[in-house]
Amino acid sequence: MKRNKGFTLVELMVVMVVIGILGAVAIGFTNTDSSRGKGLYNHMVSTGEALLRIKNDVGCNINEFRPLFDRAEATAENSFCGINIGNRWQGPYTKPLPVNDDGNLLADRFAAEVVVTIVQDGNRFLLEAAGVPTDVARNAVAECNSADVATDPPTDFTGNARCISPNFNADNGTNTVRYAFDFR
Repeated sequence: MKRNKGFTLVELMVVMVVIGILGAVAIGFTNTDSSRGKGLYNHMVSTGEALLRIKNDVGCNINEFRPLFDRAEATAENSFCGINIGNRWQGPYTKPLPVNDDGNLLADRFAAEVVVTIVQDGNRFLLEAAGVPTDVARNAVAECNSADVATDPPTDFTGNARCISPNFNADNGTNTVRYAFDFR
């Protein structure tokens, strides 16, 4: 009698169910506050690098995100220095990013309703993420400053702090994360 080689449909279905369960467990482990905090920090770093590239080309920092990927938005109104930056634009500096009507970056993949803006604070240019859940903010700032997650994040740029959470309040639910990408 000849025996057929291969897997039965039932065996294949059992393997698919096991793979599905393992995948669901893996997704649960990767969507933690720690991974979202690290992701937010890495996103702010790569966006800050794109902002520095456009600054090197056009001579000043921009005040919204659309000029990073759209030359038509590289105008005097969209720069901190008030000069027409379109004639020096060498972009795109990043792939198109999700922005709101004000040109602010929507970063809701890290938490619902997180909005990132470009802020000038004295001699610093910052990326400011608002509406960040407390534990995500704590993890993002800790990753940025190579600090212990158990401690509250710094609230000002003293020492070697590159990221802060001004007015950090563990009981508030949401906080702000500031990343200094450019010092004059």
